Amino acid sequence: MMKKMNSFAVSMIIAAFAAAYCLPGCACAEDVVFLGKSSGGDFYYARDSIHRLKDGKVQVWVNLVFSKEAIESMGGTFPEIKGQMYRDVILYEIDCWKRSYKIIQYAIYDKSGNVIKRATSDNPTVYDCAPSTVYDSLGQAVCR
Repeated sequence: MMKKMNSFAVSMIIAAFAAAYCLPGCACAEDVVFLGKSSGGDFYYARDSIHRLKDGKVQVWVNLVFSKEAIESMGGTFPEIKGQMYRDVILYEIDCWKRSYKIIQYAIYDKSGNVIKRATSDNPTVYDCAPSTVYDSLGQAVCR
């Protein structure tokens, strides 16, 4: 009985935290910005996570709430966690001058907020911020 009560309390805390970040009427929602939708899901970034580096580079944390399609397509990449995946928190490094980005690290969470997969790259791949994509929008937002 106590375990169910604790689980319920944790669920309520997570729900309150999520509501504070996602509901437009909340004071702290001003710092979390909806970036856009893609086949991967809904992208948000935290304004207060923007960190300016040297040479026109910026790091920013992005929250991706997976779409059903993304979960299905990523099942081949991460079959061991396919049924548990809910969202991904990603640290991007944007090169504002070259209009490119790298994924520095990420953590995939389940609906309960537990980390089910985590990775950091010492030598991340560089991708172009293709026009009219979420990555292009992210670059425009953080490179101002």
